[in-house]
Amino acid sequence: MRYLREWDWDGFARASIVLGAAIRAVWVLVLHSPIDHIYSDSKTYVDTAIHLVQLATPDRFDAFYPPGTRLLLAIPLAL
Repeated sequence: MRYLREWDWDGFARASIVLGAAIRAVWVLVLHSPIDHIYSDSKTYVDTAIHLVQLATPDRFDAFYPPGTRLLLAIPLAL
C-alpha cells in the first residue's frame, strides 16, 4: 500500500495524456486519413464547407445541418 501512495500520479497522468495524443495523431494522420473516409453525413458537412470556401451562394439545403461544423471545416479547407 505504501508503494501506491508514493506513486507519482501526476506524472502518470501527464504521460498517459501525451501517449494518448501521440496514438491519436498516428491514427488520424497515418492509419485512418479523414480525407479517405468521407461518407454519409460527413460528406454533406464537407460539401457545404467547400461551398462556403468557394463563396458559392448558399441554397436551402444548407440550412438542414448546423452551421458551426461547416465553419470549422472551412478553415483548413481555405488554407
